[in-house]
Amino acid sequence: MYRSIVAFVTAVAVSACSFITVRGAPDARTMATVPAGHVIPCTTSTWAPGVDILLVGTGLLVVGAASEEPDDGEYVAGGIASAVLAVVSAGYGFAKTSECRFVRRRRGEEASGGNDWLFVLAVALTIGGAALARSGGGGNQDQCRPGDRRTAMCADGWVSCSRTRSGTCSHHGGVAYWY
Repeated sequence: MYRSIVAFVTAVAVSACSFITVRGAPDARTMATVPAGHVIPCTTSTWAPGVDILLVGTGLLVVGAASEEPDDGEYVAGGIASAVLAVVSAGYGFAKTSECRFVRRRRGEEASGGNDWLFVLAVALTIGGAALARSGGGGNQDQCRPGDRRTAMCADGWVSCSRTRSGTCSHHGGVAYWY
């Protein structure tokens, strides 16, 4: 239970960059009080929502890695919570920064920081990282996929398809028997 709480709190703490750092354009009443020549105090940079998108990938990698282990349900829950919160935070951040740039341009002010292309880059990196992690790119060799040759039965019932004997079933109580 303790691990579940720590995983959830950590996921929430690191997955809300936009909620914490992005400041949207003020409402119409407040904007009417901003004198001409003064910059509207809002965020135009898309860096925080971009970080949120990368955190979506991190959350999904946690889910992918933990779902391979039968007793790591709390990490799956933490990863899902992190990914969902980061998606919502990124959506909020992109909407607020876009709104800020629109309002500033309408008033004839500087509206730099519209690096929305970072969103596409962040998504591409996230998908690539998740695909690499799922394909076993140098990670745990005890992940059987369809067509893999089973090589050992671990003490806890986990079936291993390890390509080498070194480290096989090391996180599963050792090798019960070799195939």
